[in-house]
Amino acid sequence: MQAGLLFLLSAAILLTFPRASAQDVSLELNNGDVVISWDKTLTGAVDVEYSSDLSSWITLSQTNINGTFRHELANELTMPNPKAPPLVKIETVLVGDKGNAADSTGYGAVANVFAIGKYEVTIGQYTTFLNSVAKTDPHSLYKSHMATDLNIAGIMREGSRGSFSYSVIGSANQPIAYVNWFDAARFANWMNNGATDEASTETGAYTLDGATTGIIPKNAGATWWIPSEDEWYKAAYYKGGGTNAGYWLYPTESDSVPGNTIGGAANQANYNNGVYSVTQSADYSGTLNYLTDAGAFSGSGSAYATFDQGGNVLEWNDAVTGSSRGIRGGSWNLAGTFLPSSHLNSIDPAVEDGYVGFRLASVPEPSTYALILVAGAGWLLWRRRVPQERAR
Repeated sequence: MQAGLLFLLSAAILLTFPRASAQDVSLELNNGDVVISWDKTLTGAVDVEYSSDLSSWITLSQTNINGTFRHELANELTMPNPKAPPLVKIETVLVGDKGNAADSTGYGAVANVFAIGKYEVTIGQYTTFLNSVAKTDPHSLYKSHMATDLNIAGIMREGSRGSFSYSVIGSANQPIAYVNWFDAARFANWMNNGATDEASTETGAYTLDGATTGIIPKNAGATWWIPSEDEWYKAAYYKGGGTNAGYWLYPTESDSVPGNTIGGAANQANYNNGVYSVTQSADYSGTLNYLTDAGAFSGSGSAYATFDQGGNVLEWNDAVTGSSRGIRGGSWNLAGTFLPSSHLNSIDPAVEDGYVGFRLASVPEPSTYALILVAGAGWLLWRRRVPQERAR
């Protein structure tokens, strides 16, 4: 891993000094810091960028540029130990067509390009979050129903306060349920702050500072957040392809009521149309899990390729109606009347139940990445851009 980081930095320095040779630049690790030295004749203003997401050697995922350091007229630069990579990565889709017109309902107009989770936040992702931030769980991010409600289970907690640990029950790819708006906001803060063991849940996208009641606005500069109602609505119902493309009635690219058969058929969703989707039976059982995995309805995405914005679990949005927060999308146990764009709902943000979950929106990743082949190993890794020499 350290050798890989030095390789990246060496490439960056040599490109920063295009006339430099391998003999001109040296790198070494000193107590976790990277020390870069170069020939004294290579003076000027130097910008160095580095990436710490070395797991990308294997996963080919995008890296995170964690630091830019400027050094002038010297021959040594010490860079702090790179930040840890995020413990959770959320797959997002780009929602373009900025400045699109609103629907006849008045919703859906969004001035900017944004990204949104392709799927709802999963049990596996929320379990990782709990293991990172909820060893004492002062904000009750875990609910006992996550284990005991077999319709959505879930997550098991073990240990005592101060050393709680959490593990997945059943499928890690099903959506998390029994989360209130404040739980979702704390997860957004954690993602916003890097999704590491050191990342705060109390500041970032939302300034919570222990709050579990009230209306908390989104902070400027947030990088992960609970989507606004317009953002959620656009990702679900907008047809895409221009600023006046129009809207579908259902989040499955359809104006017809969806079916509820799991698989690759078009216009399907996990909701109750007289029978439960998972069992295809009208009979309810308190011992059966009725959730479906992310992407189980693979032929029923929105125009932007989000899934399960209709059915599985209802999803929080950031709309404010009096003392309530917006919620949309239908769920495994609710009728089809909750699925269309015309259905508007809001509830107390402290509500947590077996049919309520969430997904997050985010700032889009930069669209340009450089692909580097590591000679002899066949490993590929992503970097956002090549540092350039800046003349003074």
